[in-house]
Amino acid sequence: MKRFYYNRYFNVNINPFTLSFDNEVFEKEFMRDFNATALVMMKFGILLTIILFSLYAMLDHIVFPKLDEELLKIRSIEGVFLIALYTFLNYRQEYSIAKLQFFSSILTIITGIILLKISSYYPEDSLVYVLYDAGFVLFITAAFTVFGNRFINALVMVVVIDVAIAFVLQSQLDTISFLFLQSLFFSTILLSGFSAYIAEYNQRNLFLEHKYSNQMEQQVQEYVKKLEKLSVTDKLTGLYNRVKLETEMERVMQEFQRYNVPCCVVLVDIDHFKAVNDEYGHLVGDEVLVKVASILRKYTRGTDIVGRWGGEEFLIIAPNTTLEQAAVLAENLRYIIERENFAEVGKKTISIGVSCFKEGLSIGDVIEHADKALYEAKKTGRNKVVLATEIKELHTA
Repeated sequence: MKRFYYNRYFNVNINPFTLSFDNEVFEKEFMRDFNATALVMMKFGILLTIILFSLYAMLDHIVFPKLDEELLKIRSIEGVFLIALYTFLNYRQEYSIAKLQFFSSILTIITGIILLKISSYYPEDSLVYVLYDAGFVLFITAAFTVFGNRFINALVMVVVIDVAIAFVLQSQLDTISFLFLQSLFFSTILLSGFSAYIAEYNQRNLFLEHKYSNQMEQQVQEYVKKLEKLSVTDKLTGLYNRVKLETEMERVMQEFQRYNVPCCVVLVDIDHFKAVNDEYGHLVGDEVLVKVASILRKYTRGTDIVGRWGGEEFLIIAPNTTLEQAAVLAENLRYIIERENFAEVGKKTISIGVSCFKEGLSIGDVIEHADKALYEAKKTGRNKVVLATEIKELHTA
């Protein structure tokens, strides 16, 4: 039931005759993965064939100590081909699916024909002859499994080899022996082909299952990221919210205490904001908040942490910043907003209080100093920047 669910979810089906997806994108993606797997299987298959080749060569040497020149040539051709192909696959970094299928098919045909040719050197009633036949049957099975060939390609190659067997052995065997060997080869092909068909069909369904799982995992991760962002973001302005600002204040305070890195806090308040809400309504007031937030984000530095502290107040944490640098930053923001035109409202101004981290002050103390500096700016005419060091009661304290 799951397989049908994945098919419906992606709106893709597997052609039962060609074993291919009816979606071109899915087919290319599957074949890319298949290509990587086939490469590994191909290397393993060739290495296994080299080992079998060596074992059969030892067997030939034991049975026929004096090998004739033709057999030596066949052995040499087979050995050179296998070693060259194995070396090629290990040192080439790029492979196309067509090339993999080509080399896999060539390996299947040549090795099969060589095994067939060498078997003709042994008496038909000898154990070695039977071992070569058994090895050939094993190779047919490997064409569907170890060598990484696709089912259709492997089936075509094995059928070609079987026809070659029929052509070569028909003149060497009696009718009963010939039919027996043909039935043996045919049953091996049939069994191996059916197994390969089921294996590739299941592999394609597993591909859909993994793709579905990966997509679900990606959606969950994106959803978690959205939740994390929402948890630290002010919904109206898109700036950090108070919870995030407090977390960042703790982090910056730890850096100040550990490395004595200067850091300042800039507290911003929109002048006469209540009058905007009373005269123009809360929607216009929200537009003013959003525009001020946009200006603060745009004209602060990449290292500054900007957020909405509450209501019409904004807080800027300025790491690695001295009081003089923070004063310049605050004055620049005040000047930009003063010259800005707000829809329906016209001109608006801000008041700013600035304080810095000092030895012996807690986070609450730093915020309180900035708030008192802001209150002083409001009390003395608004649209100005006041530093906490300018307030006598804080300076004497």
